[in-house]
Amino acid sequence: MAETYNGNDLDRLADLSDRLTAKNISTKTFVGKMADLGGMQSNVSEIDGSVNAHSQLSKIETKLVEGIENLKIFVTSDSTGNSDVEWVHNFTEWISLNYTNYTTYWYEWDVDNNIYKTPVSFGSGSVRCDVFSYGIGGSRPDHLYNTFETSVEDIINESSYPNTSKKVDLIICNHGHNLYDTETVENVECRFADVIEVLLQIFADAGVVLFLQNPRETNNDGYVAREAVVNYATRRNFAIANVYKLFMDLDKDASLYADFIHPNANGQALFLQAITKLLVGARYKNGISNVSLFNNNGLNILKNSKFETWSNTSIAPDFFTAVGLTNTKDTVNYEDRIRASSWKIETTGAGNYISMGTVLCNAVRAKGKYVTVGMRYKYNSGTPVGGLTAQFMTEPLSLSYGFSMNPNRWFWKTWSIFVPYSENLKFTIFPDGSTSNGYSINIDRMFITIGKNQIDI
Repeated sequence: MAETYNGNDLDRLADLSDRLTAKNISTKTFVGKMADLGGMQSNVSEIDGSVNAHSQLSKIETKLVEGIENLKIFVTSDSTGNSDVEWVHNFTEWISLNYTNYTTYWYEWDVDNNIYKTPVSFGSGSVRCDVFSYGIGGSRPDHLYNTFETSVEDIINESSYPNTSKKVDLIICNHGHNLYDTETVENVECRFADVIEVLLQIFADAGVVLFLQNPRETNNDGYVAREAVVNYATRRNFAIANVYKLFMDLDKDASLYADFIHPNANGQALFLQAITKLLVGARYKNGISNVSLFNNNGLNILKNSKFETWSNTSIAPDFFTAVGLTNTKDTVNYEDRIRASSWKIETTGAGNYISMGTVLCNAVRAKGKYVTVGMRYKYNSGTPVGGLTAQFMTEPLSLSYGFSMNPNRWFWKTWSIFVPYSENLKFTIFPDGSTSNGYSINIDRMFITIGKNQIDI
């Protein structure tokens, strides 16, 4: 299906062409590059943007062409896509222009009221496509944890959003600028996985797209997040909307930026190009089914990882050490219906942490390899000062952003680290990153698996 643009789009692109010509980039070259803006093929490691199809978008694109059922798209984004002049809003309008059976609705997240605003609609088709934009300036993927029920699960609630689809067809993750280069690539991958894999537990039939965001104009910051996006998407065969390449192809021209990070209207046009080129022509005979990593079993080498052995229920489960914490075997709040209990810890302000020294498990199997350490937990009460931080072997503390967590559900937190041959695997987890009082969480299980982002349930 041919793409259409409105007059304002063409005016912006023409103006950008003039600017590039002034910088000795020919209009012909510019137009050629714009014509070639594409997405990823099924092998997402080829991130050159030379092809325009990906199986992650095949189901929703086929449904858009057929135009016979309601659709729903969920977008989590930072400030590069959170307003009515940016690409999520423009993408919503673009769908109605190119798939005319659809009326599209753009729902903007109201940060102050923690609810979606009254939607803006486009088109007049007989079926609808609802785009829920959970965009927050300065956010990271884990900001979803604070408002998960409303921002994600509640959007398929018929009483809240009548006449809309009862499922999500496409998940789009546009994050990276607010993640730090001082963290390891592996742990940034975990940050994306901790959120995306929870979403896939709820919306297993949804396609997944990760944005490889625009570069900063004046430096190379954000390189860790970019590598993490490529690595995670490659392993999971998720689609990449490669905005980074589009900006680099145009030599990070100043006319693309409102400041040295945020794209202006010209830059937003490239964000729109990246996602629409993925969608157009993405019809495949066979679609995808994304099974969450949290529904897969890995080889867990951690002893007593499900806390089945408690020699004394007033202290930590066997083989674990807890310092500065009140410990309880909680038989009221738990996730695992077979065991019917979890480990509840409450901070006392006295250097709170959980640890296992030289891990009493098949630790020799971890030497010279990456391992994933993780836990399933539920936040109860209090305000965490530092979030969840961890230390492995003699490494420094992993970064924590002090995010708050929705007390109504269970989440996963994972870290991925390399174990040198010369060291024994050991870890310490700080449940609040500091020595504050009154912070309480329940832990349903912990695990150590061989490999990057390998989960055990």
